[in-house]
Amino acid sequence: MPEGEVRGMEYLSVPCGSIMGIPIRLHVFLPLVALLAGISTMLAGHPWQSVILAVVVAGPLLLITVLLHELGHVWAAKRVGCSADHILLWPLGGLAFIGGSVKPKEQIFISGSGPATHVPMLGLWAAVLALLHGSVTLSTQGLWIDPLAATSATTGDQDFGSLVCIAMLNTNLAMLFNLLVPCFPLDCSRILASLLLLQGMEPSTAAKVIVACSVLALLAVLAISAWSVA
Repeated sequence: MPEGEVRGMEYLSVPCGSIMGIPIRLHVFLPLVALLAGISTMLAGHPWQSVILAVVVAGPLLLITVLLHELGHVWAAKRVGCSADHILLWPLGGLAFIGGSVKPKEQIFISGSGPATHVPMLGLWAAVLALLHGSVTLSTQGLWIDPLAATSATTGDQDFGSLVCIAMLNTNLAMLFNLLVPCFPLDCSRILASLLLLQGMEPSTAAKVIVACSVLALLAVLAISAWSVA
């Protein structure tokens, strides 16, 4: 897409460099995610260390995680002969704009390569957590964010690092489960559509199946949210 020809979801996005020759665009509302995370933590009465934790995890660390996910798609696309125009990072995640015609098997490879990037990231965060905490866990029980509440300032600082690792482990696990939710435009829906095509299903029928699955997935999310609130 030519520079300046920004439409639809790319509205209010700005260029912010390139990686592997792929231009990166950043939506101006994306920093609001980190800002809202910090404000909500502050309004909940948590100490300032918790606010910093929320901003760091929902800001730069989440952005890097999403970017690596999209670069996984781009790498796979280039492997099968497709071109990558650019990557958009926006409040709902990331989008890799890939051009070219692909077969169902190639689409599965491209769609699966994004979530696959979370496996090494999980290993990295688990290794750092093991060094700081002595073990790998997804629970924050027994960890303190405020040095005044901990036994010493050193313990508080160490717990801060452990909490960052735990937050990123949970984040990467959640993004890895992208493969289990057949809701368009998540990767699982593209993989499911490709599998249906490989089984000989007509594209129009496969599209209807994906729409039905997407509606059911959204209804399930709404039901779980309502149950949580109740």
